[in-house]
Amino acid sequence: NSIKFTQSTDSQPSNFPQSISANDNPTRSSPHSPLTPLITLSTILTTTHHYHQTTKTSFRTSHTLALQARERTQKAQEALRQAQAEYEHAKTAEEYALSESERATKEKEEMHEHVDYVEGQVRSFSRKMRDRRVQLTGLKRNERWNGRRGKIVKLVMEGEDFGRWKVKLDKVGFDYGRSGICSGSGSGNGRGGDPDGVDGR
Repeated sequence: NSIKFTQSTDSQPSNFPQSISANDNPTRSSPHSPLTPLITLSTILTTTHHYHQTTKTSFRTSHTLALQARERTQKAQEALRQAQAEYEHAKTAEEYALSESERATKEKEEMHEHVDYVEGQVRSFSRKMRDRRVQLTGLKRNERWNGRRGKIVKLVMEGEDFGRWKVKLDKVGFDYGRSGICSGSGSGNGRGGDPDGVDGR
């Protein structure tokens, strides 16, 4: 922190300073004093050292930020790859679902047309079966109705008894005008209802 000068008895006075600090006031020396460039060099050295320390600190901070940014970029890239894979998977699933939906819609329309056709044919056939005589067999709910005979009234096309035949039973004893519901063909195979009901249900 100080520069020391050796005193020569031949050319320097006895009161010449032995050392000078960089913090000493340079105004004490004349412009032609040999101390002025030394003080300037000391100031330059100190300032340069301080600037060097500042740049090192700035470098460390910048380097840390760069590492953090690189890590975040890598994580973002990985997340992007996963998102892209998920997107492709979802896109494929969507295309498949749309294809299946179109196929199911087409099948539904075809089946609707088929059902309309079948119901029309069945209605036409059932009208021809009206008043045909049948015998009830295979009833489990009202087994005592098995063996009863009657005439077909109609084929039920709606409600709980959808697809069953309604049969008007012959008069036997006190069962005047009884009718029953059977699920078989013209032979009358099916179930009978409660004999106390008008429709035998």
